[in-house]
Amino acid sequence: MASRQLVGSPCLRRPRRCFKAARVLFLALLPALITSCAPVTRLPTIDPALVEQERRLQQNLAIRTWQKDISRLHRVAAPLLRVATPECPGELHGQPGFLTVTDSTFPEAMHRTAREIYRGISTRLVILDVLPESPAAAAGLREGDLLTALNGAALGTGRRAQQRLNSLSMNENAHLELERAGTVLHVSYRPRTACSYEILYLNSQDEINAYADGHAIALTRGMLRFVMDDRDLALVITHEISHNSMGHITKKQGNVLLGSLADLLISAATGVHTGIFSNLASTAFSQEFEAEADYVGLYLMARAGYDLEGVADFWRRMSVEHSGSIDIGSTHPTSPERFLSINATTRELHLKQEQGLPLKPELK
Repeated sequence: MASRQLVGSPCLRRPRRCFKAARVLFLALLPALITSCAPVTRLPTIDPALVEQERRLQQNLAIRTWQKDISRLHRVAAPLLRVATPECPGELHGQPGFLTVTDSTFPEAMHRTAREIYRGISTRLVILDVLPESPAAAAGLREGDLLTALNGAALGTGRRAQQRLNSLSMNENAHLELERAGTVLHVSYRPRTACSYEILYLNSQDEINAYADGHAIALTRGMLRFVMDDRDLALVITHEISHNSMGHITKKQGNVLLGSLADLLISAATGVHTGIFSNLASTAFSQEFEAEADYVGLYLMARAGYDLEGVADFWRRMSVEHSGSIDIGSTHPTSPERFLSINATTRELHLKQEQGLPLKPELK
């Protein structure tokens, strides 16, 4: 019988030779490939100095917009944190009445320009905004003041210094040493009492969301773009304040702990660990907590003097952004349920206001 010849591609028989040939062909064709995909128009020449000038201008615009957002957030939040004090009796402090710039205030890409605008930011806290009609404003504090000492001790800078300001006593005067235009000044005033929840601004432009962790409240940049006016913003802030003041985060953690204990007992008895009870416990009463935060939050808004007529429309607009919330409510009530519940709570509050009754949430 005649022998059979090996058939197939030559590259299967001599792969190294084929690889070398392919590399030579690629290098030969590379200039043609590059030029064939290149632009064909003659672009204007840009002066690098003008590029740098425009870069600085845009950085300045970004920082000023950032400052405007943070100031708006805190100016709306400040009175709401004060009227919420009956709900957070164990978490009170003296409200500073002003905002400061720290190294973490702006995104890293803005640090260079921020140091030029807020001179001294790298070594001391700089006042970013003074809340209108606050004791701090009455005492004469101004935007741009450099803070050097608090109650006789050097204030320092960064996160730790900001935490010292957020823990002012509500029963004593705050004594500040500051520098303004090269002059050292001393200012004293009595801070207002407020819930001590820190207000955070998150640089997340696409996400429309807000969070509470029991000690702080965070809103995304996307949420600030979404809320049409300060009343909508107050609706979001009071919802998160209520999560903290009603202990929802602590209750959720307790539920998860109980679920984990149940899973451990079952695992010890059967040798099988499923995590079923932990998963169930993590969502236990989640919708009820959200509804309660809506309910209590409206009471805080009413105490702060907001007109609640039509405020429920927020959830109609939200349903346009997140259409899934119209029919599905796993951890949150659906947007139709929240719209109707807010309207019902608004009627309850209007009735109490007409009758001159205290604006206290109804408890079980």
